[in-house]
Amino acid sequence: MKLLKAISFISFCIAISVLLTLTIKGNEGNPLPFQNDHNTKVGGPFEASNTTSRYALTLAIAENGSFFLNEDLAKFASPDVVKYKDMYMSIFAPGVSFIVIPFYLFGKKLGLPQVVTFLSVTFFALFNLFLIAWISIKLGSGFWTGFLGGFIFLFGTNALSYAQTLSQHHFTVTVALLAIITAMGKRTLIKNIWFGILFGLGVLVDIPNVFLLAPILIYILYRQFYREISAEIIRVNMSLNFIGLILGVLPFIALFAWYNRATTGSYTMLAQSIGRMEEHGETFSQSDSVILREQKDVRAPKGIRLPFNPRKQLAGAYTLFISDERSWIYYSPVVLLGIFGLFKLLKNQKYREFAAVSLSVIFLNGIMYSMFGDPWGGWAFGPRYLIPAGALLSIGLSIIYTNWNRNILFMLIFVILAIYSLRINTLGVTTTTMIPPKIEAINLPKPIPYTYDYNFQLLNKNISSSLIYNRFLSKKLTATDYSYRLFISVSSVFLLLTIASYFEIKTLIKKSHYRKIYINNI
Repeated sequence: MKLLKAISFISFCIAISVLLTLTIKGNEGNPLPFQNDHNTKVGGPFEASNTTSRYALTLAIAENGSFFLNEDLAKFASPDVVKYKDMYMSIFAPGVSFIVIPFYLFGKKLGLPQVVTFLSVTFFALFNLFLIAWISIKLGSGFWTGFLGGFIFLFGTNALSYAQTLSQHHFTVTVALLAIITAMGKRTLIKNIWFGILFGLGVLVDIPNVFLLAPILIYILYRQFYREISAEIIRVNMSLNFIGLILGVLPFIALFAWYNRATTGSYTMLAQSIGRMEEHGETFSQSDSVILREQKDVRAPKGIRLPFNPRKQLAGAYTLFISDERSWIYYSPVVLLGIFGLFKLLKNQKYREFAAVSLSVIFLNGIMYSMFGDPWGGWAFGPRYLIPAGALLSIGLSIIYTNWNRNILFMLIFVILAIYSLRINTLGVTTTTMIPPKIEAINLPKPIPYTYDYNFQLLNKNISSSLIYNRFLSKKLTATDYSYRLFISVSSVFLLLTIASYFEIKTLIKKSHYRKIYINNI
């Protein structure tokens, strides 16, 4: 039995590795396109500026030994580029660019710098699948049920599309999941140092992670206090282990401050606080690298500008949770079932704290970006800002499947929503992530759809983003055929996982120990 399980697990790992390989972005050509050229065509790896800006910083550091972008790289990174004191810099926090430098250098030796650099994000995405599975199993789900939740996160949400972009989302998910794991259990100096490292790394990757990780930090700080009760006095003391939080986060804060000092001239001034060039009336011409000036030089901003506006919250919440432009309802409805699993965990004394912290992170993730000036995430595929919340909901999905898998109605709803989610997200990863907000789409000279209908349009035009398809299969299959075959392959793995999970749980609930410890408690 153990041998069969080991063979099945190895087969599963091979299957998801092959499926992810089939989604790598690229095109045919010799030499391979995008390795040394910076073509920003739709469907290519450089189609989105949140990718090009980070890749430009990686190139500047690795090739030029500088945090500043030359005019060619600045144009490549536009519009996510800042011009300050006649110097160009990426508008984003530098964490992602720092992390992928070793991958870029290794890829350069292989002659595939872009491919290997982007694979770093794919590796983290795969790691997140295993993290979700591991956490779910620790919370009491079956082995295969845990991997079912992880699989749905990676292949049934827009996490799949962003596993092939150089963006912050999967790094943030890794940090958030590890931070929640670290927050559970007894507080020790080592665990506090580790959380401090994760918090600092999270901020370096994406500044809003300060807020996203805040519920976990508050929970950990609360756990630092303990009471001493004597006959007449109740004393509240703080454990000295909290020093570990400072020790862990300090090196990353220092690194960020050093980066800011090198770019903006101030330890505390962020490039994001200056704003994009276009916000100050400057753009790149399409024909060359000449700057078109309409305003005087940019001055350093006064105070801290936060991108959150409570007056926009209702409209932002509609965009993220209800509209056909970005919401989970249209792009990944299956993850919404995970909320029931997390509420189930709240009833279990052993797992209540995990559920409460996770729900707090999900709630704050949604509230924060509903107040964001751009809840759409620019031209994007699905609610990309909610990918961390999707990871936590996928854990809840494993839990609710463990409890309700004998309910025929639940199983019917679960399978239908999962198949739909898998189709939409395999569609996205084989075409483009560049879907405009409605307000922009309808005002384009040639209007295009503002939903995943645009992705179907690209397939009908035989346009695919897949390197494997474009290089090896474009003369044998249409782009539509390739996308559907990928979907069928992904769905087959999902159905096998679902069946394996069902029979695994059926076997487990026959054991009185499992039923007493887990099923009855939840």
